[in-house]
Amino acid sequence: MCLANVGTDPLNKARCCACGSAIPGSEFLSLTQRLRGTNRWERCCFCHAYFLSSPFDLQEEVRHTTQAAWGRDETGIALNSHKQGLYSAVMGRVLRASPPPGRLVDVGSSYGGFLQLARGAGYNVLGIEILPSAVNYCRSLGLHVENCESVAEVPELMHGATVDVFTCLDSNYYWHDQLSELQMMARALRPGGTLAVRTIDKAWLVTLGLKLRKFNHARGERLIKFALNDHRFSMPLASFLKLLASVGLTIVYASPRGALHGPGSPLLAKIGFAVGTPMWDWFRFPGAPGALVIALKLRADQDARFKE
Repeated sequence: MCLANVGTDPLNKARCCACGSAIPGSEFLSLTQRLRGTNRWERCCFCHAYFLSSPFDLQEEVRHTTQAAWGRDETGIALNSHKQGLYSAVMGRVLRASPPPGRLVDVGSSYGGFLQLARGAGYNVLGIEILPSAVNYCRSLGLHVENCESVAEVPELMHGATVDVFTCLDSNYYWHDQLSELQMMARALRPGGTLAVRTIDKAWLVTLGLKLRKFNHARGERLIKFALNDHRFSMPLASFLKLLASVGLTIVYASPRGALHGPGSPLLAKIGFAVGTPMWDWFRFPGAPGALVIALKLRADQDARFKE
């Protein structure tokens, strides 16, 4: 059920950018985000994600990204080292599921930290990135990166090329149509191919913030802003796993374990993962701020041997 404490608009009909559902009368809140300004947010009654309902504008998305640390050259490049713990964890899972040689496409490749690791492991790599300065930096390293917003715009994929591995590390919650992107990736994956996603799950914090706001408006608002950050949506991990299954992919790993960026992560993030990981692994209860998900497009001869 939708929450009843944020107001409704009976004339509204917005499409959820997390799962693609069009839900008339979904509930909303008005929120001022540090990088996006004041926007209308809604809650999907189907997948329970909170999503930004304003129209997507690519140039505005690029502009707002350049205001963030991960969108500026110096700090963006520095994040390549900061995220080595995450990159190593993802690479270990990918090597096990779809070892090289093969085609690996990193969606939202930023300044190329994971692409460099994948190239060193023996993959034929391709990056997709909306930020021109990040694309130029990656190309200066000899990496093949396309400056586009969607898998559908990659020339070779438009002509029917298949992919062995897709990786999306901290990028899916910026998409304005996640269902469409996942469907395109599922089609482009070869049988036996792998999708690896590092996603955020702080929808439960938004729900908590909305409840807190009844008693202490300022603190509730701060918690909501912290949870939503500058993202376009916040989707519960359980709903994300169902969405992957709906496009024909089989989940072989889903846990906060391995999703921490690295030893240099903020203390609050470390505590969140330390507490939230066993909560999810044992009880499937959300508590960690993010998770690592590995899914396969199974071949006819594949079975449960990949499953944890």
